[in-house]
Amino acid sequence: MKTFVFLHDAFQGGWIWRDAARSLRSLGCEAYTPSFTGCGARRHLTVDGSPRATYLADIENLFIHENIPQAALVCHGFAGMLAPLLARRLGAKVQAIIFLEAALPEKGESFMDLAQPPLAALLRQREHNGMVRPVEPSLFHTLELGDYFQDRLGPFPMRAFTETYDGPEPVRWPPSVYLYCGANQTPFNTAMLARARTRGLDAHDCALDAVPVLARFGEIARLLDAMVPQPASSLPYEGCGRPRMPEHMRLLHCPRYRQRMALARSHGD
Repeated sequence: MKTFVFLHDAFQGGWIWRDAARSLRSLGCEAYTPSFTGCGARRHLTVDGSPRATYLADIENLFIHENIPQAALVCHGFAGMLAPLLARRLGAKVQAIIFLEAALPEKGESFMDLAQPPLAALLRQREHNGMVRPVEPSLFHTLELGDYFQDRLGPFPMRAFTETYDGPEPVRWPPSVYLYCGANQTPFNTAMLARARTRGLDAHDCALDAVPVLARFGEIARLLDAMVPQPASSLPYEGCGRPRMPEHMRLLHCPRYRQRMALARSHGD
């Protein structure tokens, strides 16, 4: 089964990917929409120490506790700073990285280095006590969404924007694709698209006339499903073609297996 793990942008939360995830599930895929510590449904929590280390641990724990064998990472905006680092930590569990108008970092760069002067200046202006107040929705091209969007945005640590990237070089990334919307260009998006092309990343115009994350979630889901191949299963298979369950689960859920085991034990006696 194709599996997608969505990494949200700054100020947002996993909720922003909710409809895209539902659409992917309707296509037979699995999708997870975690919120970083301090964001979305976890907004009541605080980040102690490095935001980057905390966010990476959030997603590593998701893979562990949800027993995700392999997934494509879909990152938006700031989350592009995290995806290659996750790929280095998780190894073969990261099947691909899909950058949806996301940061494409290089060693020694912070998000502030990539943000372009207008956005970087705005982030500094909105900082108070180490936290940056949410940027107006208009800058994310979400006009006409009103309070639904604004009320769910939360402050984001300035340190997350200033920590420098120390991950692998692009040549060591998993297969990566850059998605952009030609009708949704900002100085940041234009700069990242140019960098994607310079690096030779496969770049696709979503051909959508609104922000893909919220307004055209069904089309984004179909696009993601089409561009990510079905992963090869690493599970051993029985003759019936079903994955072999762990022993304790087979005893719990399979009456015929329990009968066979009971019969084998009786013959052994």
